[in-house]
Amino acid sequence: MVSAIETVKSKIIDHYHVDDQVVKSTYDEAVQLDHRIATLTDLTQLNSINNKVTKNFDSINMKDVFISINSNIRLMHEIITEKRRVEEIELISQIKNDFNSFTNEHQIILSENSDIDDDD
Repeated sequence: MVSAIETVKSKIIDHYHVDDQVVKSTYDEAVQLDHRIATLTDLTQLNSINNKVTKNFDSINMKDVFISINSNIRLMHEIITEKRRVEEIELISQIKNDFNSFTNEHQIILSENSDIDDDD
C-alpha cells in the first residue's frame, strides 16, 4: 500500500516535473520544520530549505508552508498575549520579527490574511 506521503510526492513530481530527490528532501525538511515551529527560535534553519525552494518558487509551491508557519506564529502570539504570559511575549515577538525579516529578505510575499501584524 502506498503511503500518503508517497502519493503527495509523486503528484508533485508529476505536476511540476521536478527531480524526485529534490522533492523528497525539500518536503522532508519542510514537514520537520512545520512540526517544530512552536520551538523554533533560530530561523537560520529556514534558510537551508529556502535556498532549495525559493530558487524554484514557481515550480515547487512552498508558499503554503510559509503561510502555515506564519499562521502558527500569529496564533501563538494571540494565545500568549491573551493568557498574559509575560515571560513568553518577548520570545514570540522575536520569532515574529525574525520570520518577517526572513520573508522580506527572500521576497516571499504572503497574502494579507496570513501577514503577521506588528502591533506590539
